Amino acid sequence: MLFQPKSGLSRREEVYHAIRDKPSDVLIPYDELPFDRETIIGLRDKVAKTFEREQQRTVVCVPNEGWKIVRGAAQVRVASRQRQRATRRLGRALHVIESTDRREMSAEERIAADRELIVTSTAYAMQRGLASKRFGIDDIKEWHRGRENGA
Repeated sequence: MLFQPKSGLSRREEVYHAIRDKPSDVLIPYDELPFDRETIIGLRDKVAKTFEREQQRTVVCVPNEGWKIVRGAAQVRVASRQRQRATRRLGRALHVIESTDRREMSAEERIAADRELIVTSTAYAMQRGLASKRFGIDDIKEWHRGRENGA
């Protein structure tokens, strides 16, 4: 049987509706949010996606205090921090696949491991390369033109 919320709204929707009209850059303590702290922490990414889609703002956690709704330049800092974490996680994944003992693997398992090594190392190299490249204003304008043309 599927979960049926009592209010007709999902937990994500309840949290979003509770804070959607709050101003940006104001702390929203955990005790002002409609669920217990663990539930709220687990819903942060889902609520953030809703804010990004509906209001072009996002939600960040303020450790041991609550949430903050941010916009503009603060969102750029959030995106940069998430990209840096992703790069570190890709590096960790690459280390795991590179250090895999293949002696006890079947031929199929070795092929799958090789495929994963290629994909992970390519993703890591691309991420590191793009992160280290200095983009000028002309590069950014060209990228936007490509997006507008459906590329």
